[in-house]
Order: sequence, then C-alpha cells, then structure tokens
Amino acid sequence: LTEAVTNAVRHGSRSAADLVELSVEKGDEGISFSVRDRGRFSRRSTGGGPMAERGRGLEIMERLSDELDIEPSPAGTEVRLSRRLAAA
Repeated sequence: LTEAVTNAVRHGSRSAADLVELSVEKGDEGISFSVRDRGRFSRRSTGGGPMAERGRGLEIMERLSDELDIEPSPAGTEVRLSRRLAAA
C-alpha cells in the first residue's frame, strides 16, 4: 500500500493541488485498497538490474498482494490491491 501511495504522490499529479484518494475495504475474505491519482500511468523500466534503487515498485506490489490491478484512464490512474486474510 505504501508503495502505491508513494507512486501516486511522486508521479501521479499534474499540479500541486491534485489530491491522492485512498480507500480501504474489509470483506469476509480479505482487505482491499484503492489508490487514485490524477496522473498518467506509464510502465517504466530502469534497466538498472537487481541492485537498482528505483523502478521496482510494481514488482514489489505484485509480490506482496494477492491481486493487483492498475487502471489508467484520461482522468488519472487507479491502483487496486487486495490481500486475503487467514481465517481466525
């Protein structure tokens, strides 16, 4: 979640007045997060190799969530992550 919010703050605004919207929803099977910004999504590749300091955020989000969906639109980008919770 923090990676998605960080990306939205750093890359997802067209002006300083743009907001980043965050929503959290807990269901019976897990928890879902949505981060929405006003920026234009582009899948970047650093080509810096495994020791690069930047450019691995999407991979991190993919590995740490059960589902990751990125939906770009003319109005901005929405990143949705979900994680199943173990039964209590």
